[in-house]
Amino acid sequence: MTEQNTLKDYKPDYSVARLAAIGITGFFVGCVILFLQDFFTVLKTDSVFHEIHYNPRIIADSTIRKKAVEVKNRLNQFSEKIAQQSNDTSAAGKTALLALKARTKDDTVKLNQLNRYILYYEGLSFADSMSFVKVNNLLHFNITPGLLADWEAEYNKKGDSIILPVTCEFKDPEMKITDTVRCSTVLTITPLPPSDISFLTKYPAVGIWVLLILVFTSLCFIIIPAALSLKKKAEKVFTSQQYKAPGHYTYRKILLTVLALFAFTMLIWKITFFDDSVVKNIFFMQYMTTKLGWIIAIGVVAGSFCMAGFIHTASMLSFFTAPLVTLRKEIHTLSNKVNHAKAAAQQQGLPVVAAAIDQQLDQKQQEEAPRKEMFTALAAIFQSYFMLSALILSFTVLCTGALFHAIGSLDFVKLLTDDWGYNPVRNDFIYFYGALFTIVLLLVYIPAK
Repeated sequence: MTEQNTLKDYKPDYSVARLAAIGITGFFVGCVILFLQDFFTVLKTDSVFHEIHYNPRIIADSTIRKKAVEVKNRLNQFSEKIAQQSNDTSAAGKTALLALKARTKDDTVKLNQLNRYILYYEGLSFADSMSFVKVNNLLHFNITPGLLADWEAEYNKKGDSIILPVTCEFKDPEMKITDTVRCSTVLTITPLPPSDISFLTKYPAVGIWVLLILVFTSLCFIIIPAALSLKKKAEKVFTSQQYKAPGHYTYRKILLTVLALFAFTMLIWKITFFDDSVVKNIFFMQYMTTKLGWIIAIGVVAGSFCMAGFIHTASMLSFFTAPLVTLRKEIHTLSNKVNHAKAAAQQQGLPVVAAAIDQQLDQKQQEEAPRKEMFTALAAIFQSYFMLSALILSFTVLCTGALFHAIGSLDFVKLLTDDWGYNPVRNDFIYFYGALFTIVLLLVYIPAK
C-alpha cells in the first residue's frame, strides 16, 4: 500500500527534456537562417554558397601565349629591319643596327622565358594546389577596396548574374621580365560546386563556422529559459524569509531597458565608426549580412535576459548587504566582549557563568544564519548569470574567429590578400569584437558585483 501511494505521489520532472527540446528548436532556427534561400522558396533549388570563380592557370597561360606571339612578331620585324639596315654603312646606320640587335637580343631572352612559362603551365595539374598558389601569386589583379565595394553593391542588386571585369598583370621578379605582361579577364559568381556539401568539402573552414553558428543558436535558445528559471529561483529564495520579492513587472522593465540600450548602442556604432561591413555578401553567401543580423539579434536577446538577471539579482543582494554587514559587526563586537569576560573570569579564578551577553550573542548568530544562507544562494545565482553571459561572449568570439578564418581560406580572398598586402578580414578584428563585448559585460558586472 505504501509503494502504491508513493507511485501515485510521484511527479516526473521534464525540465531537462524541455530545455533539450528548446535547444533543438534553436538548432532548427539556425538551419533556417543559414540555409533557407528566401521565405518564398520552401525547398532548396541550389547551393546557398557561391564563390568568385576564376582560374589563374588559364588566365596566366593565355596571357603568356599572347605575349609570346607579340614578342615573336616583334622579333620578325626586327629581323627584317636588320636585313634592310645591313646595307647602310653610314655611322647613323651602324648605330641603328646596333640598337636593333640589342633589342633583338633582349626580346629573344624574353621569348625564351615566356616559352619556359608555356611549358610549365601546359604540365600543370588542375588538382595541384602548390602550382595554384604559385600561379596565383604571380597574377596581380587590379582590384581596389573601392572596386570591391562597387561589386558588393551591384551583387546586392543583381545577385549571382553579375560579371566582374578586371585587368591584371603577370609579374615574376625571378624571371626578370622587364616589361609588364598585362591581361584582362572576367570573374564570375557561381555556385560551383553545385551543392552545399561539395562547397564545404572544398572549404571545410566554412563547415566549422556553420557548425559553431548552429551550436550558438541552440545555446542562446537554452539560455533564455535558463535565465528565467534563475529569476524564479532568486525570487523564491528572497521570499523564503517572508520578504516580498520584486514583481514580474520590475524584471520586465529591466529587460526592456537592457534591450533598448543594446539597440541604441548598435545604432550609435552604425552611424559613427561602424560605417562598412567587414564580411561582405559577395564573398561566399548571399544575404550574409542579413543572416548575421538575425544571429546577432538572437545573441543580443539571450544576453539581455542574462544582463537583466544580473541587475535583478544584484538588487536583491544589495537589499541584504547593509543589514548583514551591520549584523556581522554586532556579532563581532559581542563575541569580543564575551571573550574578554571569559578571560577575566579565568584570571580571577572565578567560574565562567553564562551572562545575558551570551544569550544576546546566540540570538544574533541565529538571526545571521538564515540571512547568510539567503545571501550565499543569491550570490550563487548571480554567478550563474555571469557564467551564462561569459558563455555567450565566448561563443560570439569563437564564431567570429571561425567566420574570419573561413573567409580567409577562400581562393578569391587569398588573391586579395596577395595583391593588397593584408587580409580584408584580418584576425585583429576578433580581438576588437572580444574586447568590445567584454567591456559591455564588465560595465554591468563590476557595479553589480
